[in-house]
Amino acid sequence: MGLATTTTEGPLSSNWVMSTSSNAHLSSDRRWFTTYTPFKSFGCSHYPWLTKLPVVGLGTVLLPVKLSPTRSGPDAHGKLELQDVLHCPTATCNVVGLPASAHNWRISCGDPTGRTKGKITDRQGKNLAYFDPKRKNTEIKLSGPPVGPVVGPSVLDDPNMCSIINVLWDPSEQARWHRYKRLYVQPTLNAKSTETVLKGNAAERSRASAPYTKKEKQWLRRHFRSEWRFLGLYGMTIYKKEDRKKGRAVLRRVMAGELPIRREGLDKCGSDSDDPQSVESEDDEEDEDENESDTDSDGGTSDDSFDEDCLAWLEKHYSYLVINQLSV
Repeated sequence: MGLATTTTEGPLSSNWVMSTSSNAHLSSDRRWFTTYTPFKSFGCSHYPWLTKLPVVGLGTVLLPVKLSPTRSGPDAHGKLELQDVLHCPTATCNVVGLPASAHNWRISCGDPTGRTKGKITDRQGKNLAYFDPKRKNTEIKLSGPPVGPVVGPSVLDDPNMCSIINVLWDPSEQARWHRYKRLYVQPTLNAKSTETVLKGNAAERSRASAPYTKKEKQWLRRHFRSEWRFLGLYGMTIYKKEDRKKGRAVLRRVMAGELPIRREGLDKCGSDSDDPQSVESEDDEEDEDENESDTDSDGGTSDDSFDEDCLAWLEKHYSYLVINQLSV
């Protein structure tokens, strides 16, 4: 795959080439991404020989795709989710590879009816996408407007252009990205996990904010030293009862891997002598007046400190809380 100068103006790039020799997905157009994190890395392509591909960010792409050439109506379309997609503005086209996140895919090439060039299915045989028979390469058939976006003409129709396209992402760079993502990037729940997490009844919401168990207290101390430091890192304060209730719900999501562990600034949260937990226990907090005011201009919670996903979860589970602003 060669290099080219891409633009963020005009229609989206239309070429999404399936490459079974690639260990990563790649897009040349920032506008395809639904989530995005700036991150400098690099990939390479064997064609031309070991061409270096500069990467400026990664994220998730939800491709609007046709599921079958014989279907019509809403059932004819779907979304193909591509995770950890490399953003390389200088790449010739977009690439759908076979990274670890695509381990459930099954790729088949060819179609005796001539209606496709093959398809992508899951392990149960459900169609996820198919390859456009009108394209020179093995390319994903996108949904057209109004379901999908307006896309530009193919950039791969030149007969002199190399038709072998791939991208390889070095394992050491992959490991560096996953370390960074684990520490600093807020995960986005997919539709299925969002439905599971957010569909809580009153009893489930109560359990989410119940007092810490012994195991949870030990985990909190091991990772954050104290509840006071934990709440401070997540934009809350130990002096407010509602913040402590929110904090217990957030900690359980952190322990479950649904939210990242924030460590930046842990050593800047003051000295141990500043920690009020030595004189205020959780049992004391539970006995506080239920009518205690939660308005404190000096120590109140700033919603700006929560990411969008965390706020959405809290808002669903604590409908009586007023959340004014979402911030990532």
